Amino acid sequence: MNKVSLEQIKKDIANLPINKGDTVFVHSALSSLGYFDFDPERLIELLLDKVGTEGNLLMPGFPINGYTIDYLKANPVFDVQKTPSRMGMFTEKFRTKFKAERSLHPSHSVLAVGPLAKEITAEHHLSPNPFGTHSPFYKFLQLKNSKVLGLGTTIFPFTVFRVYESMNYESYPVQVFNEEKMDTEIIDRDGKRFFYTTFVHNPQASNLRRNMLFENYFIKKGMLKKYKTGRTDSYLLSAGEFLKEMEENYKQGNLPYLGHYRDFELNKVDQSRLFKKTDAEA
Repeated sequence: MNKVSLEQIKKDIANLPINKGDTVFVHSALSSLGYFDFDPERLIELLLDKVGTEGNLLMPGFPINGYTIDYLKANPVFDVQKTPSRMGMFTEKFRTKFKAERSLHPSHSVLAVGPLAKEITAEHHLSPNPFGTHSPFYKFLQLKNSKVLGLGTTIFPFTVFRVYESMNYESYPVQVFNEEKMDTEIIDRDGKRFFYTTFVHNPQASNLRRNMLFENYFIKKGMLKKYKTGRTDSYLLSAGEFLKEMEENYKQGNLPYLGHYRDFELNKVDQSRLFKKTDAEA
């Protein structure tokens, strides 16, 4: 009953307002789209064709499963070539079958294909935390025509929500990172090893994260829209003004955390959505 054909997916992807030259960061929950009667690699090909040879396609290549601090304690070495992505089979196919560039970060690496792939991923290991100004997430938000696509997801896993708080973590009202950093080791594409120290997210704060608090706000702004994909909805966020909007909300006391969002009535937030499990974000 949940079978989805390639022809249906082709039509749905064609209807997305993604243009040649766009840079698109994809979060996915393919099981929500339905049962494919084709190899998911074809979906990656459709998305690459959508952005064209002048565009870029990004996906999370996170190896974490659960809280970052627990993962790094058990897996202190990150091999950019061998460590798999645990953000779903779709991202692992993107990493291995499409020769994606991968940023050097032990818990929040990013995969990228396109003319800017190397530039976007090149400096991740220079950032003191996963989402700082050297990270692919920040660089993505600086690009023209940048869009976040949630295939079969809500905006809950949209990692761009982490950027503003990570840039301003010292003064941010929520302690998003633990005070102590963690020492890790990275093996790059040439097999060279080097040590890297990073902030890790505070699990207590992560448990309070609710990006969906901003769903209605961005819909009203015209930056976020839903599109039918397979058996469910997908979300597309135009990200060009995202950091500016998050800064303005920060000034008003609106943060993507329970207890730190004031405009429930103004935005008519459906609070039942805040507790719906759709995808994991550590």
